[in-house]
Amino acid sequence: MILTAFSQTLCCANVEGAPITADNPAQPGEVIVLYATGLGLPALNDTIAPLLQTGQQWPVGGPVTSPPNDTDHSVSSIAGGKTADVLSANLLPGTVGTYEVILHLNGDIPSDVAMPITIAQGFFVSNVATVPLVNPAQ
Repeated sequence: MILTAFSQTLCCANVEGAPITADNPAQPGEVIVLYATGLGLPALNDTIAPLLQTGQQWPVGGPVTSPPNDTDHSVSSIAGGKTADVLSANLLPGTVGTYEVILHLNGDIPSDVAMPITIAQGFFVSNVATVPLVNPAQ
């Protein structure tokens, strides 16, 4: 997974769109982006189904997608031992089978130089990715 920090406000110390690093750590309450594979086919409808072609890139400008909205396919996340809200999980335009997963981090995650993050779909849990997180309230 590649993790990138995005700030929703102008007050924060992070650089919007920059990778999460020791010099640009994530912070509690921020929105971050993960890129993940293995989430399967998106929820299908008459607009999305014809655009899905094995081995072909999801078209730039194509419709927004998401995994099927049922217990076996919904995406969840744990970051720093706390629930992270999954704001969206959409096929990334210009890629094959890659989803852009947007997470909102819990507001009281403690500082950790290697905060663990996982995403899950049903019973299947990703490998652990780690990113630095600094909680300025500590």
